[in-house]
Amino acid sequence: MNITYRSVYVSDLKKIVDLYTQQDSFRINTLTPDFGLPLDIMMADNDKILACSFILFNESDEITYRVLSDKTVVSDEMAADLLLFTQKDKMKHPVNESLKDSIFRLTNWINHSV
Repeated sequence: MNITYRSVYVSDLKKIVDLYTQQDSFRINTLTPDFGLPLDIMMADNDKILACSFILFNESDEITYRVLSDKTVVSDEMAADLLLFTQKDKMKHPVNESLKDSIFRLTNWINHSV
């Protein structure tokens, strides 16, 4: 299986939301700012999204990153590789108050459209 990494496109959002809602911790029917802002994805040769990295705020209001993945295919090492791919280009990610607003607007838009 060939694995590729790339930035998230708007056309990926439905698949990313599906991946997110399949996680054990997802218990509600609407996304909250805990969803974060999807940044990069790991894809297989068949264009299946295997994992997605997100930037979000933790409980202490600090910026953090996380990776959600299809655990049946993606090992912890593969998820760590995606996280490194995302973090190596940290300068491309907004690190200010507009990030919170962007996350809020994205989750609101997804909740009403996807």
